[in-house]
Amino acid sequence: MAINCGAIPKELLQSELFGYEEGAFTGARKGGGTGKLEMGDGGTVFLDEIGEMPFDMQVNLLRFLQDKMITRIGSSTPKKVEVRIIAATNRRLKNEIQLGRFWEDLYYRLNVINISLPPLRDRRLDIPPITRYFIQTLCHQFNRETLGISDAAMNVLCDYSWPGNVRELRNVIENLIVFTEGPIITEAILPSYLKRALPLTGQSAEAGTSVPESEQSRGLTIAEAQQYRRKAAAANERNEILRLLEECDGNISEVARKMGLSRNTIYRKIKTYKIDI
Repeated sequence: MAINCGAIPKELLQSELFGYEEGAFTGARKGGGTGKLEMGDGGTVFLDEIGEMPFDMQVNLLRFLQDKMITRIGSSTPKKVEVRIIAATNRRLKNEIQLGRFWEDLYYRLNVINISLPPLRDRRLDIPPITRYFIQTLCHQFNRETLGISDAAMNVLCDYSWPGNVRELRNVIENLIVFTEGPIITEAILPSYLKRALPLTGQSAEAGTSVPESEQSRGLTIAEAQQYRRKAAAANERNEILRLLEECDGNISEVARKMGLSRNTIYRKIKTYKIDI
């Protein structure tokens, strides 16, 4: 059960979470409504954009997390609800606490297991497998054969800083699938702003040559950083092929389909990476 705390008006959020009784307010549905927390009883509720939750609503959520009881709007009868809460935000909640916009007690109540996901620009080696996943998923959605993607196009995607993170990457891939007429996504079809954009940091004297910040921190020269990236990308691709070979019981055609490549290309990469099949 998911709810976006930033997409629901403040006046409706409490009824969405806790539910309401018939006649509780103007426009209340006959028979009342079940809140997301009650609907998730025995399961999990995902609170997206928790940092956008109104300050006064945070108190109600904190009270629920403490006693696991909900009371519908317009009712005086509490109900026990067992539900696991997963919350996500793109805000720095400790800063929000200092600014008086987020309850400190709620932060510590939610922060049992904290998973920090770095921005896509800091996970460039993840871009190829994420790209191929979106290509496969969206091609299936659009009822067309899975497209391949050229190395040149993939290099452009890996060099872009992706300020919109994975959502932006997905939107770009959807655009490419719509406008690609052949079986391969090429560099020529990429949006012009991707090709114009310089990599995020470390621009060198040579036009178009740069070192990502994570590689600068290693103290590498431009040439060493480029070699490191090639080796890391090759290792990542080899691991992906090995994983898919195991997943597909050695079926090369299926591996090629999942990666958006031809069978001959997969065979060539298997030989290059010295993979036993």
